[in-house]
Amino acid sequence: MRHTLTAVLLVLVAAAGGCATGRIYSDNHGTILPGDISPRSQWKLSGPLTDLAAITDGQLATAAVAQQSTPAPTITIDLGRPCMFNLVIVDHGERLGACAQRVRVLTSDDGRQFTPQHETPGTPRVTSVMLRGFALARYVRIEAIGGDEPWAVAEVYLQ
Repeated sequence: MRHTLTAVLLVLVAAAGGCATGRIYSDNHGTILPGDISPRSQWKLSGPLTDLAAITDGQLATAAVAQQSTPAPTITIDLGRPCMFNLVIVDHGERLGACAQRVRVLTSDDGRQFTPQHETPGTPRVTSVMLRGFALARYVRIEAIGGDEPWAVAEVYLQ
């Protein structure tokens, strides 16, 4: 619990700084965001965004972007195996205005039936979604609701 609180505080403090668009977390071994999550290089991504591979390339300058006409775009991540987590971080990278008004996280064991976990306001630069409890799931769906610009996602991290 203390590690989770520390990670959330670090994300919030870094996001509050506002100006910098450098990385504020890492998923490398020895990371400040510990957990048993499958490697991002093994994730399979789907959804109506362009360049989905940008979500796991480790570069904030690249981003998957929703089409203007997509009313509530989603990203579905197949983690490859069930993983336990309670925090979903959506980094918008250099596209500061490309956040959603609200972000919803849903999970699934089979990739067909999804259970809503939590919904929160979207924020510029980084949107952090802290689930009410731990989720054990193979599939994670992130849904963007509303927004002034097309939704952009540079990176997604789970803890």
